Amino acid sequence: MALISDLVTELSVMSGLAEISIVGVARRLREDGLLSQKGRGRGAAHATPLDTARLCIALMIGGKAKDASTVVRDFGQLQLSRRSVEPEHVYGSLSLEMAGVAPEHSFEEGLAGLIAVWGEDRLVARMKALIGSGGMWPGMLARLSDSSMAGTICFGASTYTYNHAALIRANQAADSEVRLALSQEYLATARKYASGIRSTREITGVELLPLGQVVAGLRDPGWRESDEAAHRRLIEAGKEEER
Repeated sequence: MALISDLVTELSVMSGLAEISIVGVARRLREDGLLSQKGRGRGAAHATPLDTARLCIALMIGGKAKDASTVVRDFGQLQLSRRSVEPEHVYGSLSLEMAGVAPEHSFEEGLAGLIAVWGEDRLVARMKALIGSGGMWPGMLARLSDSSMAGTICFGASTYTYNHAALIRANQAADSEVRLALSQEYLATARKYASGIRSTREITGVELLPLGQVVAGLRDPGWRESDEAAHRRLIEAGKEEER
């Protein structure tokens, strides 16, 4: 299983950010109780998919390390407001619930489930069975929009949409005064991230697959297959199919 230091290495390679910058973010989250924090060195706590999701959220939104915990609380707690699925799609049977995510969940819980997929032998085997020989892995994506405080997670043929809890409740409120108060609560939080430029950040399956494998202890942090090795592997795969 991976340690937080392993996540720092992997996220540095994945994002292009210096490890020292990510260490600062991780330290702040740990100090505020948002990361596993048992021991140090070999006795340190193993990193969980939720730890990984929170680090990803902090890096996706950016900002200073001292603000990382506020960012994670604001965006990690966006609530599921809608799920859509294409049932006839080959990946229509895949869902975050298969990774242990509750039907009603937050963005950070959904992202943690998406990361955990690659450590679940049962789910990986099911995906392999669905794609068959020569098929492609199901699409995966996690996206955050800072100015609108909205999130999206895609897994296979399912799309999950997340919004601020106050905005969801405001849209459901029958009383106009309650609706106004909730809208003001949402806007007060959203203004902290209103830079004048709408910014959207996302993590795709290209990053999620190695990240999930690192968390599950199936891949060394920071390792990437060379172009030559990838080309050789594809040639060998082609020979196997010809046989």
